[in-house]
Amino acid sequence: MASMVQQPAKIFLADKRTCYESNEYRCLSTPIHQNGADSQIVRFSDETLAPGKSRFFTMDENISLILIPMVGTIVYVSLESQYSVKFSPEELQTFILKKGSNFSIKNPSEDNLVNYLQIWIKIDVNRKKIKFNDYKENVLNTILDIPSLKIHFGVLDGRTEATLFPTN
Repeated sequence: MASMVQQPAKIFLADKRTCYESNEYRCLSTPIHQNGADSQIVRFSDETLAPGKSRFFTMDENISLILIPMVGTIVYVSLESQYSVKFSPEELQTFILKKGSNFSIKNPSEDNLVNYLQIWIKIDVNRKKIKFNDYKENVLNTILDIPSLKIHFGVLDGRTEATLFPTN
């Protein structure tokens, strides 16, 4: 019988997240780089934005941005090229951002909050939109698979468990 090899892992507890909150915006950020974890991940944050509001960001370094709306529709706007894209839950959008570039995330709704994940990584990811509305429930579904990074998404019933088998 083959033995199972356990891969090293790191769990980031909710009470270790930093929180910034105002009347218009809430950001729960996991300080991944400060916890001795993957140095390729610059930012991982769970953000909520009030109706009709925007957040503006300026890049301190070259990064790839991954946006995943969880509740509601968001609009990404590149302030240099005036390129904008609108996308909703069950879609993931990636962007390449150069040092000094600016972008905004806007909530186009006049009535409802939006919630999204914002991930900044030091891995080149070409700009693309991925729809993942054909996922299976109670398992981890791979929604982004590029060299050096995989993102999995799961819709689990209650306390259902899912197992992730890393490739390396």
